[in-house]
Amino acid sequence: MIRSGELSKFAGYPPFRNPVVYLKLLPDTPTTGIPVLDITEFPDGVLNYHHRVYLDASNYYLRDALHVLRIRPELYLRSVVQSLYIFFHSSSDFELIWGIRRPIQTWDVWWNRLFYGQWLTDETPGERMAEISPLHVGWEIVASFLIAIWGTSSYFWKNPDLMRKPHGLLLLFMITNVLYVTVVGNSIDIGENNRFRYVIDSFILLLTIHILYRYIQERQRKVTYVDDK
Repeated sequence: MIRSGELSKFAGYPPFRNPVVYLKLLPDTPTTGIPVLDITEFPDGVLNYHHRVYLDASNYYLRDALHVLRIRPELYLRSVVQSLYIFFHSSSDFELIWGIRRPIQTWDVWWNRLFYGQWLTDETPGERMAEISPLHVGWEIVASFLIAIWGTSSYFWKNPDLMRKPHGLLLLFMITNVLYVTVVGNSIDIGENNRFRYVIDSFILLLTIHILYRYIQERQRKVTYVDDK
């Protein structure tokens, strides 16, 4: 597709390459006179991801992505499935922090096993993209997520007047955030999805506890009612 001209030459490069790579493809990129927009790297050697060329490069990536989505939608859907798979990993299971996590590696592994239900960690990016491994899924995260979504939705369905109560609005705020991060994060990115989920972990946990608490209350009321009769 690149050779035929259907896709731009940018499609041959993974995103977030060195600005120099993009400047070779876009040699007419204007300079701004603002150093942070013009230099390709900082004095310490770190790449400058604020470079002006990224704006133009991103337009080519977007055009190519929309073209592939239109003619090969199955590729996009497969990527979304893979994004959801990563979404339910431990938030510390990310290749860029393996080094700084090493001093607490044992603690991290057992935390993931006990509180996330994820038995194995440290998949390589290639492994994550190639297959789905049940041992790398945080099954407790999956269970909590489903309880939070399904339970809260059912709670609202059975109690429509909640929309007029403060605690109902709080529940609505939390469930909206959970759904927003889940849908947007997994539909437009692949790679750091478990790190996106981390910002809503507290909401998922609170909603799960709330649903379980309501369920226990309901069961107790039924038992009490039967005993009274």
